[in-house]
Amino acid sequence: MSRSVVNVLVFGLVPLALAVDVRYVPVVTEPVQKVAAITLQSGEATVPIPVSGSKAIVRGNLPFPWKVTLLRFEPTIYTQADWDAHRPLLLRELGTLAGKVREGGRPIGHEFTLILRATGAFAADEVTFSPSESSEGGFQMRVPSGMYQAAIASDACGTRLRSGIVVKPGMVTDLGSIVCEPAVSLSFRVLDARTAAAVQGARVLWDPPDALNARDARIMYARRWSARTDRRGTVMFQGGPCSHSGPVACRSSGICIGVHSPRGTL
Repeated sequence: MSRSVVNVLVFGLVPLALAVDVRYVPVVTEPVQKVAAITLQSGEATVPIPVSGSKAIVRGNLPFPWKVTLLRFEPTIYTQADWDAHRPLLLRELGTLAGKVREGGRPIGHEFTLILRATGAFAADEVTFSPSESSEGGFQMRVPSGMYQAAIASDACGTRLRSGIVVKPGMVTDLGSIVCEPAVSLSFRVLDARTAAAVQGARVLWDPPDALNARDARIMYARRWSARTDRRGTVMFQGGPCSHSGPVACRSSGICIGVHSPRGTL
């Protein structure tokens, strides 16, 4: 719903009327809660918006699209099409993912990385934690609600891929005790087939076999299973606790120069 508020300014004896457009946008929160104000981003501008009676009061001709920029809520986008269709502005509170990582029967004492992927997404996010003695290997991070896959990775240990993790708006999903198993490193050396010289800068990709979770693993570990050789032609992958084999493809300047199929633990 849109209204025009008329402000009258008087300069001497000449009245000047200025029409200010006001949009009243219904606001829906998940979970249900009272919100007194929000901030919206429009282009390069970030504007504070009051909320009264479950409606955001947007004054002036604030150009679409709008983006919610509150830390507690997902960065929802509201467009001209949403306004035309009388859709409410959805404020969905972020959920929290938590857990405690253990290694060798005790809280993990070194840096580890949480690899997190929203189900169906084409890429995974990686967040690194440095646990303190008081944290007992615990971690917490705020994420949009939804279903996720996750794994823990570090230089010394890792976990298997865990699927079906549900995060609800404004709720804590506690994964409990997460046990890391010893990881293994696989190193390779790329040599020129004609001269036996080391190939520097070759891109080495490890591809898991077509087995359970292979497609998901390709996405989850895409950054960790792709690297370039150093000046000695060597490259190293840090694997998790799953044992399997698969081809390693070596590419240099976009040309495949070799494929090798080692067996190992990755």
